[in-house]
Amino acid sequence: MKRIAILLLVISCIVVLVSCKNDEQSLPPKPEGTVLEFWITENVENVDFADYDEIYGWMGAREYLGKGYKSLIDENGEQHYPNEYVSYIISAYPDYADGGSYITGITIADPNVEVYGVSIDSSLEDFDQIFSEMGYEISVAAGSAENAHRAQKDGIVFVFSHRRSITIRAQVSNREGIQF
Repeated sequence: MKRIAILLLVISCIVVLVSCKNDEQSLPPKPEGTVLEFWITENVENVDFADYDEIYGWMGAREYLGKGYKSLIDENGEQHYPNEYVSYIISAYPDYADGGSYITGITIADPNVEVYGVSIDSSLEDFDQIFSEMGYEISVAAGSAENAHRAQKDGIVFVFSHRRSITIRAQVSNREGIQF
């Protein structure tokens, strides 16, 4: 009886370890040669963001412009994004209750920055082809006035708005129902 209990415990541990490893592998790899400083779901707890411009107004998250991008302040003292930029949203992951500092959002609004060969100047067809070949489910983004396309797979969503932006989001659960 003792041997069966130990065997079941060992099998359970192996199943848990294998399923955790598979979850990690389902995340899209950081594209080779990208100029992005961080990648989706990257742990940034030990990163010093003192040299980054923060975009204020988030609850439960923080947003920083990539190095070299500076926010604009208008005549009323209100903060705005620059015309071209990359920004990173940092929050808890995989659930808001888990804590931590992970990249859970990236916005690319600079035509010189590519992800998997797609920039904001690429066509909708190029976006669809590249991401469908990578196994993503392609759809038209709901409520998109500019005909944005969405690619989704394994809790990661890419939204492409031609000549506007590429956003990358990691879906974060909220098992505790935390209100922001």
